[in-house]
Amino acid sequence: MRSRHGRRDNTGATALSVAIVVTVVLVVSLMVRARSTGHDSVVGLGTTPTLPAPSVSITPTPTLTSSTPSTHPATSPASDNSLASLIAQAPAGGVSVSAVNLATGKHITMGASRGMLEASVSKIALLEILLLERQDAGQLLSSHEDDELTEMIEHSSNAAADEVFELAGGHAKVVAEQRPLGLDTSITIYGPGNLWGLTTTSAAQQIILLRNLVDDDSPLNGASRDYALDLLKHVESDQRWGAPVVADKGSTYYVKNGWLAVDQDHGLWAVNTDGIITVHGHQVLVSVMTQHGKSYPGGVAYVEKLVKAVVAAVA
Repeated sequence: MRSRHGRRDNTGATALSVAIVVTVVLVVSLMVRARSTGHDSVVGLGTTPTLPAPSVSITPTPTLTSSTPSTHPATSPASDNSLASLIAQAPAGGVSVSAVNLATGKHITMGASRGMLEASVSKIALLEILLLERQDAGQLLSSHEDDELTEMIEHSSNAAADEVFELAGGHAKVVAEQRPLGLDTSITIYGPGNLWGLTTTSAAQQIILLRNLVDDDSPLNGASRDYALDLLKHVESDQRWGAPVVADKGSTYYVKNGWLAVDQDHGLWAVNTDGIITVHGHQVLVSVMTQHGKSYPGGVAYVEKLVKAVVAAVA
């Protein structure tokens, strides 16, 4: 999987050769960009790099909420305005954000209330589903399951996620297990077949999954929560963008990101981050989901601006 995350370098010679090489590289780059996102380029697609015709809609405009934030009364209006301005920069249905300060109770949710493509943040739900199934059955994870979960979270391996999907019982079982985790299955719509990366949801739904990893009354017991957090603490270094951008220096954070160039969205990007971070000594849960973006680097930069604004509103 790591090989699909390689960075592209443009090289050249001089004079006419430079022009020819640059032209070829630009053409190839445009072709690659529509198909490749690193680990998420073929999320849940097996060996088929393009989406089937009847796949999920990525234009959630009819189900959007307004831009009016749902906030705790103590949330800073100035922060809300800054966040609203950032959200307004995206196309309709392009952003969903949510954050909660567990120490103060301040919370905020803005943007789309559904229809956001998950890409690899879907792996958090897969992790929790398999843990809950084994927990309810009174079983420990097998060494194989441990290996696959580790690859899926720490390295964002799609092949491992495909295996976890099957270990959890496939599509019908995975969909059924979302309710015990607290998800609203009328909002979180699982991708068709085994296309787990095309699950659509909202940032507020992702906060529910993050709460499951820190709340004592979570459906996951202490051992399951500790196991999941340990994986999220050890994601590889090139995937530690997004939520950690505002974490206190030297603090422990837990993060899972997702990024996907969507064929049916003309190769535009879905870029997401879910994180459990410490800000000013307070534990904060944050989810920022974006789509219809022009590039992966631009998506990451936009996500981090949104993270700073939404966390400022609660911390």
